[in-house]
Amino acid sequence: MSHPWLDGRLSKVESLSDTVRMWTFLAGNTAKGDLQAVGHDWRCLAQDDHLGGIEAILQTHLFAGYPRTINALATVRGLGVSPGVRVGEVDSSMWTELGEGNCRTIYGSAYDRLRDRIAGLHPDIDRWMVEIGYGRILSRPGLTLRERELCVIAVLAGQNVAPQLSSHLRGAMRAGATPVECTAILEQTDLVWGPEARRQVDIVWGELR
Repeated sequence: MSHPWLDGRLSKVESLSDTVRMWTFLAGNTAKGDLQAVGHDWRCLAQDDHLGGIEAILQTHLFAGYPRTINALATVRGLGVSPGVRVGEVDSSMWTELGEGNCRTIYGSAYDRLRDRIAGLHPDIDRWMVEIGYGRILSRPGLTLRERELCVIAVLAGQNVAPQLSSHLRGAMRAGATPVECTAILEQTDLVWGPEARRQVDIVWGELR
Protein backbone atom coordinates (compact mmCIF):
# COMPACT_ATOMS: atom_id res chain seq x y z
CA MET A 1 0.00 0.00 0.00
CA SER A 2 1.38 3.41 -0.99
CA HIS A 3 2.32 5.81 1.79
CA PRO A 4 4.19 9.14 1.75
CA TRP A 5 6.95 7.59 3.83
CA LEU A 6 7.15 4.35 1.87
CA ASP A 7 6.76 5.62 -1.70
CA GLY A 8 9.96 7.65 -1.95
CA ARG A 9 8.60 11.16 -1.48
CA LEU A 10 10.71 11.56 1.66
CA SER A 11 14.40 10.90 1.99
CA LYS A 12 15.50 7.93 4.07
CA VAL A 13 17.54 8.33 7.21
CA GLU A 14 19.48 5.18 8.03
CA SER A 15 19.07 5.50 11.80
CA LEU A 16 15.32 6.15 11.55
CA SER A 17 13.42 2.95 10.94
CA ASP A 18 10.37 2.70 8.71
CA THR A 19 8.38 1.69 11.78
CA VAL A 20 9.29 4.80 13.77
CA ARG A 21 8.49 7.00 10.78
CA MET A 22 5.08 5.34 10.49
CA TRP A 23 4.42 5.94 14.20
CA THR A 24 5.22 9.64 13.78
CA PHE A 25 2.84 9.93 10.83
CA LEU A 26 0.16 8.20 12.91
CA ALA A 27 0.72 10.64 15.79
CA GLY A 28 0.65 13.69 13.52
CA ASN A 29 -2.53 12.65 11.73
CA THR A 30 -4.18 11.83 15.08
CA ALA A 31 -3.42 15.35 16.29
CA LYS A 32 -4.72 16.87 13.05
CA GLY A 33 -7.92 14.85 13.32
CA ASP A 34 -7.52 13.37 9.84
CA LEU A 35 -9.11 9.99 10.43
CA GLN A 36 -8.81 8.93 6.80
CA ALA A 37 -5.04 9.43 7.06
CA VAL A 38 -4.97 7.67 10.44
CA GLY A 39 -6.67 4.68 8.86
CA HIS A 40 -4.25 4.72 5.95
CA ASP A 41 -1.27 4.86 8.33
CA TRP A 42 -2.66 1.97 10.34
CA ARG A 43 -3.20 -0.24 7.32
CA CYS A 44 0.43 0.36 6.33
CA LEU A 45 1.69 -0.64 9.79
CA ALA A 46 2.85 -4.21 10.37
CA GLN A 47 0.92 -6.11 13.05
CA ASP A 48 4.08 -6.51 15.10
CA ASP A 49 4.21 -2.70 15.31
CA HIS A 50 0.64 -2.20 16.52
CA LEU A 51 1.69 -1.78 20.16
CA GLY A 52 3.91 1.18 19.32
CA GLY A 53 1.19 2.61 17.11
CA ILE A 54 -1.37 2.47 19.91
CA GLU A 55 1.11 4.12 22.26
CA ALA A 56 1.78 6.88 19.72
CA ILE A 57 -1.96 7.58 19.54
CA LEU A 58 -2.56 7.32 23.30
CA GLN A 59 0.10 9.85 24.25
CA THR A 60 -1.24 12.37 21.74
CA HIS A 61 -4.02 13.34 24.13
CA LEU A 62 -1.39 15.26 26.12
CA PHE A 63 -0.72 17.55 23.17
CA ALA A 64 -3.92 17.54 21.10
CA GLY A 65 -6.73 16.56 23.48
CA TYR A 66 -8.89 13.55 24.26
CA PRO A 67 -11.46 13.92 21.45
CA ARG A 68 -8.99 13.44 18.61
CA THR A 69 -7.20 10.66 20.46
CA ILE A 70 -10.47 8.84 21.10
CA ASN A 71 -11.52 9.22 17.45
CA ALA A 72 -8.18 7.87 16.23
CA LEU A 73 -8.38 4.91 18.61
CA ALA A 74 -11.90 4.15 17.38
CA THR A 75 -10.63 4.28 13.79
CA VAL A 76 -7.80 1.80 14.32
CA ARG A 77 -9.94 -0.49 16.48
CA GLY A 78 -12.40 -0.64 13.61
CA LEU A 79 -9.62 -1.71 11.28
CA GLY A 80 -8.28 -4.39 13.63
CA VAL A 81 -5.59 -4.42 16.28
CA SER A 82 -3.28 -7.32 17.06
CA PRO A 83 -4.59 -9.33 20.06
CA GLY A 84 -3.03 -8.48 23.37
CA VAL A 85 -1.83 -5.02 22.37
CA ARG A 86 -1.74 -3.46 25.82
CA VAL A 87 1.29 -2.70 27.93
CA GLY A 88 1.41 -3.38 31.64
CA GLU A 89 0.73 -0.51 34.01
CA VAL A 90 3.63 1.13 35.78
CA ASP A 91 3.48 0.96 39.58
CA SER A 92 1.54 4.09 40.52
CA SER A 93 3.97 4.87 43.34
CA MET A 94 6.65 5.40 40.66
CA TRP A 95 4.81 7.91 38.50
CA THR A 96 6.22 11.05 40.11
CA GLU A 97 9.75 9.67 40.30
CA LEU A 98 9.67 8.49 36.68
CA GLY A 99 8.07 11.74 35.57
CA GLU A 100 10.72 13.85 37.27
CA GLY A 101 13.44 11.76 35.62
CA ASN A 102 11.96 12.02 32.14
CA CYS A 103 11.18 15.71 32.50
CA ARG A 104 14.75 16.39 33.64
CA THR A 105 16.06 14.43 30.64
CA ILE A 106 13.92 16.44 28.23
CA TYR A 107 14.68 19.88 29.69
CA GLY A 108 18.24 19.37 30.88
CA SER A 109 19.68 22.41 32.65
CA ALA A 110 16.37 24.27 32.14
CA TYR A 111 14.46 21.75 34.31
CA ASP A 112 14.44 23.75 37.54
CA ARG A 113 13.45 26.95 35.71
CA LEU A 114 10.65 25.08 33.96
CA ARG A 115 9.27 23.72 37.23
CA ASP A 116 9.37 27.18 38.82
CA ARG A 117 7.66 28.78 35.82
CA ILE A 118 4.90 26.17 35.54
CA ALA A 119 4.30 26.17 39.32
CA GLY A 120 4.02 29.95 39.11
CA LEU A 121 1.20 29.55 36.60
CA HIS A 122 -0.59 27.07 38.87
CA PRO A 123 0.78 24.42 41.25
CA ASP A 124 -1.66 21.79 40.03
CA ILE A 125 -0.55 22.04 36.41
CA ASP A 126 3.05 21.59 37.57
CA ARG A 127 2.06 18.45 39.47
CA TRP A 128 -0.01 17.12 36.57
CA MET A 129 2.82 17.80 34.12
CA VAL A 130 5.26 15.68 36.12
CA GLU A 131 3.04 13.00 37.64
CA ILE A 132 0.66 12.45 34.72
CA GLY A 133 2.36 13.83 31.60
CA TYR A 134 5.97 12.80 32.03
CA GLY A 135 5.16 10.05 34.54
CA ARG A 136 2.00 8.08 33.85
CA ILE A 137 1.97 8.74 30.09
CA LEU A 138 5.49 9.30 28.74
CA SER A 139 7.08 6.79 31.12
CA ARG A 140 4.92 3.92 29.90
CA PRO A 141 6.61 0.96 28.25
CA GLY A 142 5.87 0.31 24.57
CA LEU A 143 7.95 3.14 23.12
CA THR A 144 11.34 4.51 24.13
CA LEU A 145 11.59 8.13 25.26
CA ARG A 146 13.38 8.94 21.99
CA GLU A 147 10.53 7.43 19.96
CA ARG A 148 7.94 9.23 22.05
CA GLU A 149 9.66 12.58 21.58
CA LEU A 150 9.88 12.10 17.81
CA CYS A 151 6.13 11.48 17.82
CA VAL A 152 5.63 14.61 19.95
CA ILE A 153 7.54 16.67 17.36
CA ALA A 154 5.21 15.40 14.64
CA VAL A 155 2.20 16.35 16.79
CA LEU A 156 3.38 19.85 17.72
CA ALA A 157 4.61 20.74 14.24
CA GLY A 158 1.20 21.90 13.00
CA GLN A 159 -0.19 23.58 16.10
CA ASN A 160 1.59 26.96 16.06
CA VAL A 161 3.16 26.34 19.46
CA ALA A 162 6.73 27.41 18.80
CA PRO A 163 7.97 27.37 22.44
CA GLN A 164 6.77 23.83 23.01
CA LEU A 165 8.06 22.61 19.66
CA SER A 166 11.46 24.11 20.40
CA SER A 167 11.53 22.49 23.85
CA HIS A 168 10.63 19.07 22.50
CA LEU A 169 13.12 19.28 19.65
CA ARG A 170 15.77 19.84 22.29
CA GLY A 171 14.18 17.08 24.35
CA ALA A 172 14.23 14.61 21.47
CA MET A 173 17.95 15.16 21.04
CA ARG A 174 18.57 14.83 24.77
CA ALA A 175 16.64 11.55 24.61
CA GLY A 176 18.94 10.23 21.87
CA ALA A 177 17.54 11.52 18.57
CA THR A 178 19.99 13.09 16.14
CA PRO A 179 19.52 16.46 14.41
CA VAL A 180 19.20 14.55 11.12
CA GLU A 181 16.35 12.48 12.57
CA CYS A 182 14.58 15.60 13.87
CA THR A 183 14.97 17.25 10.48
CA ALA A 184 13.43 14.21 8.82
CA ILE A 185 10.38 14.32 11.07
CA LEU A 186 9.94 18.04 10.45
CA GLU A 187 10.09 17.40 6.69
CA GLN A 188 6.88 15.41 7.08
CA THR A 189 5.04 18.55 8.17
CA ASP A 190 4.01 19.48 4.62
CA LEU A 191 2.31 16.13 4.13
CA VAL A 192 0.45 16.14 7.44
CA TRP A 193 -0.18 19.80 8.27
CA GLY A 194 0.51 21.72 5.04
CA PRO A 195 3.08 24.23 3.75
CA GLU A 196 2.28 27.07 6.17
CA ALA A 197 2.99 24.82 9.14
CA ARG A 198 6.20 23.73 7.46
CA ARG A 199 7.32 27.36 7.13
CA GLN A 200 6.70 27.88 10.84
CA VAL A 201 8.62 24.80 11.94
CA ASP A 202 11.51 25.70 9.65
CA ILE A 203 11.80 29.02 11.50
CA VAL A 204 11.78 27.28 14.89
CA TRP A 205 14.30 24.67 13.80
CA GLY A 206 16.51 27.27 12.14
CA GLU A 207 16.62 29.39 15.31
CA LEU A 208 17.31 26.35 17.46
CA ARG A 209 20.11 25.05 15.29
